[in-house]
Amino acid sequence: PVRAEEQSDKKVLTSTVVFSQVLVHAVPKGWKMGKAVPSPDGKTLSLFMLRDGEGESNWTELILITGFKDVVKLPNASPKGMVGNIVERKKAICPDATVAVSGGDQKIGPHDGHMAMIGCGKLPASSAGLKAGEAEMGAYIVLQGTNDMYVLGHIVRMPPYTRDNAKVDAETYRKLVEPLSPMGLCEINEPIDQCKLKLGGWKKKTS
Repeated sequence: PVRAEEQSDKKVLTSTVVFSQVLVHAVPKGWKMGKAVPSPDGKTLSLFMLRDGEGESNWTELILITGFKDVVKLPNASPKGMVGNIVERKKAICPDATVAVSGGDQKIGPHDGHMAMIGCGKLPASSAGLKAGEAEMGAYIVLQGTNDMYVLGHIVRMPPYTRDNAKVDAETYRKLVEPLSPMGLCEINEPIDQCKLKLGGWKKKTS
């Protein structure tokens, strides 16, 4: 289930139970929850959020959440390694135009995380709502939970680009991540006010 509460005139703070923990993050107002897609083996769960008026075939931006069950228990599991897996999957569908720039390890609240910008400059075949010849770029944040790994991505559709002119600068990254902040992981049934104190990017209101 997804819970939401108003955070400001521009954002709504959402909390979604994904496997053993709750992923909390902001969503811009004017967005809607799309469908949840579990894998056949039940080991991954993906959820899509879209702008009002847009669908899976005509989105201009999307927020993608993916949970990976019990991945933390695997040898050598890490947020950085998960980012590497995302890059390899991107290369599989965009072999000649994948762009990936790591933002490095970062603590998100008390949890380990890793950030990166990953995109496809020109898609060779239609996939995931994008048509052949189109391009996309996304900011990805990986959070390591107690048992599970979580990936939060904000992806935008854009005109084709090359590796030389890809917009992977700090300002582009900030614009993609800021609408999702604050973000973090909380425990199931943990009071939301207590949970907020652990979120990365959360700023308490001042009187």
